[in-house]
Amino acid sequence: MDVVSLYTNIPHQYGITAVKEALREHNISTPNPDLIAEMLEFILTKNFFQFNNEFFLQLQGTAVGTKVAPAYANIDSSKLEKDILTSTPKKQQKWKRFIDDIHFRWPHTTDELIQFYTFCNNIHETLKFTIEHSNSELPFLDNIRIIRNNQRETKV
Repeated sequence: MDVVSLYTNIPHQYGITAVKEALREHNISTPNPDLIAEMLEFILTKNFFQFNNEFFLQLQGTAVGTKVAPAYANIDSSKLEKDILTSTPKKQQKWKRFIDDIHFRWPHTTDELIQFYTFCNNIHETLKFTIEHSNSELPFLDNIRIIRNNQRETKV
């Protein structure tokens, strides 16, 4: 699975809450998590950009080029992942995530996989997923994972 346009679809409050929770979970108290959240809110809500000689204010998400964007997106993905994994009725095997790209094994039926996918897309209003599934090969992080004759292969 992959989150669709993660950086530009993270709602500010959801992302800020994710960052505050991550700071508290890892016992980071200096600087104060509330101060970090306040600075992050400033960065997110004051992101102006120019296109075709017009200025725009980005209302949702974070600009890909800001220094905070990769860490912010990863922390947000971690919260989204926890929200999914703690509330889904059917469990996966071998869940692996790199920022917004997710690879997992599904030990249930294809119909149940589609139900899980629908469940994931209903967790949040703007954070949506795409999915690719196969019993023989799948793309993940610019590689293709292949199963042939009960052997695993990777093709770049």
